[in-house]
Amino acid sequence: SRSLTAELSPPILHEGGLIPGLEWLARWMADKHGMFVDLETQPDASPAAEDVKALLFESARELLFNAVKHSGAKSVSVSLRRLKDDLVHLVVSDTGRGFDPKALKLAGISGGGFGLFSIRERLELIGGRIQIDSAPGAGSRFAITAPMGKPAVSDSHALLAETLDSPPVQIVSPSDGKIRVMLADDHEVMRQGLALLLAAEPDVEIVGEAADGFAAVELAGTLQPDVILMDLSMPRLNGVEATQAIHNDFPDICIIGLSMFEEAERAQAMRNAGAVDYLIKSGPAVELIAAIRTSVNMRHASPETDRLT
Repeated sequence: SRSLTAELSPPILHEGGLIPGLEWLARWMADKHGMFVDLETQPDASPAAEDVKALLFESARELLFNAVKHSGAKSVSVSLRRLKDDLVHLVVSDTGRGFDPKALKLAGISGGGFGLFSIRERLELIGGRIQIDSAPGAGSRFAITAPMGKPAVSDSHALLAETLDSPPVQIVSPSDGKIRVMLADDHEVMRQGLALLLAAEPDVEIVGEAADGFAAVELAGTLQPDVILMDLSMPRLNGVEATQAIHNDFPDICIIGLSMFEEAERAQAMRNAGAVDYLIKSGPAVELIAAIRTSVNMRHASPETDRLT
């Protein structure tokens, strides 16, 4: 759990800034995956805004994971520099097998795509964009442009409407602009790691934590959050039982099951109990964040739907 927490949001990112965070990521990719990362940075290119810094780090990590899984390349180039008008430019490129961008499945990470939908969606919130240049056999280049600080949300939507090839994804959230999330996990370090990770998201607010299934049921009734991240294995009342109890009384609460094990039976048991999704704790952080937003979007778009399929 400690290792997972550190990998989700390494302390050096928040203590030292984006450049030390990318340097740590380059070393981690070499140690874990044997991928050499050629990193070039400009000293003044690290944004001070926490949400921008976290988003760029997580985007770089997701793109490097994609390179490991799909490119076949042994090395990747990453550059970070500052542009005029207080913009930061992050480029991740490789000389691997490449792909056809038009063939990408941009229906969300959980749908089996490259994770680019989630990156694009989160960049929208801060007024950024991603440009993809690739072709089969010609490598890939991902260029992310974001403001050094966070502009107003209205400015973000205006910028994306003009620059992106497809319409921006609308994030459905309560009137206060936040998706209210409750954490249910018996490991405190896991709850702290998730809270730290989600705190960097401008549209997410942690409203409560529960250390066992009974506490989760009681707290859900009191807080009535938009989303509950529910650990499968908890004392007193397990995640399936707690999910069933909460779903029976509060069917509008979106519950996302979390587990260390990728088993179809566990996933189906959570969905049968009323969960909208089931994710593995060892998966990428962007997948969890995308699932939170997608569950709320779909629940608001289809109030009669009890669960995602």
